[in-house]
Amino acid sequence: MKTSIGRCSVLVLVVTLSSLGSPAFSARLMQFKITGTVSAVSGNQIVVDGKSYSVKVEGPALRQLQRVQVGQTIDLVLNGSAASSASQVTAIHPHEDEHPGHSRNVGMQ
Repeated sequence: MKTSIGRCSVLVLVVTLSSLGSPAFSARLMQFKITGTVSAVSGNQIVVDGKSYSVKVEGPALRQLQRVQVGQTIDLVLNGSAASSASQVTAIHPHEDEHPGHSRNVGMQ
């Protein structure tokens, strides 16, 4: 009887531990994300909804910045709080359904 109680306890422990979130998922929850419209782009600075953000020079965000257009809706991922001036943009994700100056002919062939 003690053996089956011990096995059951171990099984409950294993199931409990396996149900916890993975570290990669937990880290993603801590990212700071901002969504807005691009007002300006200059050097490694991007202005979204009137607030300027510094883009991290080492990393993919600076390459992504080169494809951003004024008027485009984007998501910025920061390495800290948006309220902190030390925070930098680590990723830029443009919204694919909005391209300034690009008209879509929906339903026409």
